[in-house]
Amino acid sequence: MKRLDLVAGTLSKQPFLLGQQFSVADAYLFAVLRWSPRVEIQLPQPLQEFVQRVKARPAVAKALEVEGLT
Repeated sequence: MKRLDLVAGTLSKQPFLLGQQFSVADAYLFAVLRWSPRVEIQLPQPLQEFVQRVKARPAVAKALEVEGLT
């Protein structure tokens, strides 16, 4: 949870891990955070917002749809 809190602190100040632009680090974080319900971890609000922000990206939404993960 300490690590999630650290990342949440960063994402409470900016939309993506490295600032204003989406990066491969964000893609990886998104994938990992999507596991949180299965391991029963309640994400801090900034991380929940990040997941929704990334999920709304057209390419991500399409990939989730194609993979049956929506």
